Amino acid sequence: MVKENSRELLKHHKLRQTAIRIQVIEIFLSRTGAVSQADLEQLLGPVDRITLYRTLRSFEEQGIIHRAIDATGKLKFALCTGGCSNSEHFDAHAHLYCERCERTLCLDDIAPPLLPAQANFQVTSAFLALHGICAECTDK
Repeated sequence: MVKENSRELLKHHKLRQTAIRIQVIEIFLSRTGAVSQADLEQLLGPVDRITLYRTLRSFEEQGIIHRAIDATGKLKFALCTGGCSNSEHFDAHAHLYCERCERTLCLDDIAPPLLPAQANFQVTSAFLALHGICAECTDK
């Protein structure tokens, strides 16, 4: 996805341009890593948690953001990189979790391994989380 401004992104996904939606999109556009709801609450200041939850859910449903699973138990979200829509996500990629700065980064070029078809089981999603130290932290 080409870096868009928040209003263009909402318009492209046919979502109303409310203040909270614009603020949340601007946070995602300004960061390189994934963001949790708690991180957003801290960055936004006083905000209604239900409204923020619904905003994140609608962004995920519309293909604007995806879940960034990093095995910390903390649900995080990151911007989709392109092609995602309300009918299909193309975000099956690995996530890197830095053990020092606690950032979660998308590794778009690394897909989770596919499992062989098993009897009576259909895989609907897969996650690959890699833990280590990011380049910024190794330079410190």
